[in-house]
Amino acid sequence: MTSPVKTQEQLQQERRAEFVAARNVYLAIIISFVTVCTIAVVVTSKMEAERTGFRPIQTEAPMSFIDKTYVKKD
Repeated sequence: MTSPVKTQEQLQQERRAEFVAARNVYLAIIISFVTVCTIAVVVTSKMEAERTGFRPIQTEAPMSFIDKTYVKKD
């Protein structure tokens, strides 16, 4: 019995099909990543917009001996 021999054209078609499949997988991964990043940015922006603004933390005692930035003022 003889095994079927693939012609040069069939080999090129197989390589082209593999290339197209790999390219499509890479595109799907990149598009998914960009979509997830975009959704994260939009959701974070919306959550931040619902707040009244930036409110720094406030403490009763200074965080260090020098920095009294976040201490409540009476």
